[in-house]
Amino acid sequence: MMDAQQVECLWPESQQTETATQAAQEETLLPKRGGTSVIWVHFGFKTSDTEQKTAICKLCYKTIPVPDANTTNLFYHLKKVHEKEYIKIQKIRAKPSCGTVGASCEKKNYSQPKIKQSFAQGTPYEKSAINKSRAISRYICKGMAPMYVVEKDSFRDLVKVLDPRYVMRGRKHFSKVELPRLYDACQAKVEKDVCSVVHYALTTDPWTSRATQPYMSVTIHFISKDWTLCARCLQTAYFPDDHTGVMLAQGLRDTLESWGLQECHLVCVTTDNATNNISAMELNEWERLQCFGHRLQLAIENALKALTPASTKQAMERAVGVCKKVVSAFSTSWKRKRDLAKAQAVLGLPPHQLITETPTRWGSRQRMIERFLEQEKALSQVVLADKKTSDAKLARHGIARVLEQGTGSTVRVY
Repeated sequence: MMDAQQVECLWPESQQTETATQAAQEETLLPKRGGTSVIWVHFGFKTSDTEQKTAICKLCYKTIPVPDANTTNLFYHLKKVHEKEYIKIQKIRAKPSCGTVGASCEKKNYSQPKIKQSFAQGTPYEKSAINKSRAISRYICKGMAPMYVVEKDSFRDLVKVLDPRYVMRGRKHFSKVELPRLYDACQAKVEKDVCSVVHYALTTDPWTSRATQPYMSVTIHFISKDWTLCARCLQTAYFPDDHTGVMLAQGLRDTLESWGLQECHLVCVTTDNATNNISAMELNEWERLQCFGHRLQLAIENALKALTPASTKQAMERAVGVCKKVVSAFSTSWKRKRDLAKAQAVLGLPPHQLITETPTRWGSRQRMIERFLEQEKALSQVVLADKKTSDAKLARHGIARVLEQGTGSTVRVY
């Protein structure tokens, strides 16, 4: 093979920049089988060209016929179109024992490759490559990996080690071919499951992603012929329209129509108590079933607000406030997290992280208090040792005494 310096001189940085946008095309080009001329550095063949009769220039991607592996046309093309590269190749050819790709200016000891290595360096296969591309597509979908993972050098190196003969396609191929193919296959499977459904129910809710993009999800629930309760997500569709009752009602009707589902077979739709969801069900004249989890959360919140006497309510609010303040202090300090882990190991407590209350996550307040009580001794030890913070005052007054009055009633409500 050529030395690294010789290959670099054939590929200056300017040329690499110009061809960066065509990297996906270069990946599909195969080298000349048995080629020894230095000219093959700039030419390759498509995977489909098994006989390698039409070469493709890696600099301008022009096709050039090469009957009987004759390189005359290739040198002529390089001379007329890419004069700088032609001059560099001529300089390399003029050096002794450096006129071919397989030659080197230094004496090296070569040994005959093993049979396994020879087969591994053979022509890439095509049929089994389809299954490997589909496996990568499933990895992207199931693992929720970003699309650009197929362009990462580390991932490509991994695939190359697992199978040197597999030529992985570029990002465009997976986004335009493989992923739509996988989606169509999944959709066909779901259609097969729901086509024979006699009665069904739906659950739906509009929501907003972390990127503040609106979506609406619809899930169908039904009992199969063998009396198995089944659930299939029909869509999680981008929903940029206003989330009014009218728009939601129309969106739900469009979903049923796209899947060929009859409204007369719809038993009920489960939603939360949002006004727009209630309005949408009324406009479509569909039976609405209230979400039990949402109703339970509302009942708990109302019970906490209605605690009597007033002293009990104040003790509960103070206890929850202490939990929130301590959890917030530990969640923003790596030093406290480190000290908490050490205290857990010394006291023999489970190495659990603290839980933060989130109003939109039902039951998160209960889980926050339970975890706080579980780690009470470790938290007190860490807070007492950190005398510079105001949280130490809470520990000196006794976190347990603060929680005894409030969390007991809170946990009982939950």
